[in-house]
Amino acid sequence: MSGRWAQRARAAAARVLGGEPDVLTVAALRVREGREVYLCSAGERAVVAKCYPDAERAAAAARALELLGGAHGPLLVPECLALDAGERVVVQSHLRGRPLGERLAAGAGDEAVRRLAAAVGALHGLGVRLPAEVSRATTLAAAEDALRRLSGADARLAARGVAGAREAFDGAPPLGPVPSHGDLGVAQILDCPPHLAIVDFDKAAQAEPALDVGNLVAQLVRSRPGDGAALAAALVAGYEAAAGATVAPLAAAYALLVLARKLAWLAPGRRAPVRAALEALVSSPLAPLAPR
Repeated sequence: MSGRWAQRARAAAARVLGGEPDVLTVAALRVREGREVYLCSAGERAVVAKCYPDAERAAAAARALELLGGAHGPLLVPECLALDAGERVVVQSHLRGRPLGERLAAGAGDEAVRRLAAAVGALHGLGVRLPAEVSRATTLAAAEDALRRLSGADARLAARGVAGAREAFDGAPPLGPVPSHGDLGVAQILDCPPHLAIVDFDKAAQAEPALDVGNLVAQLVRSRPGDGAALAAALVAGYEAAAGATVAPLAAAYALLVLARKLAWLAPGRRAPVRAALEALVSSPLAPLAPR
């Protein structure tokens, strides 16, 4: 795996680590359109360099880490070490850990979800304010826009999900905005005992706490047909206990919107798990979130 921006990452990381860029060991962690991520090391020291296509996105990502980075009780967030605005590279601390998904796959779901609820609660409890904001209205509008990509039974199912979310929003007062990851999933979480680390704050913004919880609910129900609903219930109960806020109805609403958008953007041959999760939540939005 290699990308076109590796030299940008190498040069920016060298200024943080010291020494000449050519002596660094550079390995691609993730290469995709619009962002490339590299692990850059010099001996025992290592940093992560993220390359962005434009200066605005790089600056926003750096600012989020400046505000959120560090250890916060059960939570770890990477720290911003440098921003190369000209080359659009953010250099951040490297957090060593194993993917949380491995803990879930190994049958440690209850323990992992308990720690995840505490970590998300800690993130939302940070006394900072992020520059960007994401509202219910913008999240709902994004899902409604995604419906235009669908047809037939999938369009009808996704429309029912969006309608269910709209009804839940209409019946519930807004929750106070908190620092939100904005796109939280298991892939963004590392097990770094005794902490959990949350990474990839590219979409961080002030938002209702139910946005992050709903993203995780949608993923658990979609990706784990056997125990996903039970884990989602444990996550919501653990989060509510840690944060002292009731989020279950709104988390279900945000999960519906996440799944509707996911259904629209996936190729038809890959939609079955999302379709099943959306059908479950449309039929009984709070059933997957009911305590065991």
